[in-house]
Amino acid sequence: MEKQEELFRNYCFQRKSPVAAVPGTSMHQAGYAIDLNVKEPGVKRWMQLHAKEYGFFRTVSSEDWHYEFSPTGDPLPM
Repeated sequence: MEKQEELFRNYCFQRKSPVAAVPGTSMHQAGYAIDLNVKEPGVKRWMQLHAKEYGFFRTVSSEDWHYEFSPTGDPLPM
């Protein structure tokens, strides 16, 4: 929670800070979201081909590095 609060404060008060969710609402904080280094060779392509097999979905169209896990195998509601 402390880290999410810090990220959110930075987002609110610093112009170049990345987007951060309100503390307590982040899928990252809940353990369901990951951000991957899709600039590493093969990562982006592998995820495009195999993420769904493992229950991961891209849920933020403007972020090709952000994936969320769904235990049911279906995308989580937005």
